Amino acid sequence: MRVGFTFVSVALAVLATNSLGAREGIQLDVSPRFAYEPSTVNVEVVIEQDAANRAVDVVADSENFYRSSRVELEGANAPRVTTMRFRDLPAGDYDIRAMLYTDGGHERAIAHRAVTIMEH
Repeated sequence: MRVGFTFVSVALAVLATNSLGAREGIQLDVSPRFAYEPSTVNVEVVIEQDAANRAVDVVADSENFYRSSRVELEGANAPRVTTMRFRDLPAGDYDIRAMLYTDGGHERAIAHRAVTIMEH
C-alpha cells in the first residue's frame, strides 16, 4: 500500500513541476521517472545558447543520497544539449535539477524534475 501512496504522491508532484516549467534558458528531461533500485537515471539538459553561459550543474538529491556533476560551457559555442547518467541510485524520492550559471557564477535558470526509485 505504501508504494501505491508514494507513486500517487510523486505523480502529483511531477504534474505540478511540469506545469510550472523552467525559467527561460533551460529545459530538463529525465528518464525513467519511476524505477526499482539500483537504477540508472538519464538526464538531458537543453540549454538556450547564449554568450554569457559558463556552466551547468546537474544534481540528484534525495533524503539519504546526493550526487552532482558540473559541465563547463563556452558561451554561445557550447552544445545545445548536455546529457549525463546518474548510475546505481538507491531507493528514494529525488529532486533532479539543472542550474545554469553565467559569468561570475550568477544563476541564470533552473529546472526541476521528480524521480522515484523504489525498493524491490
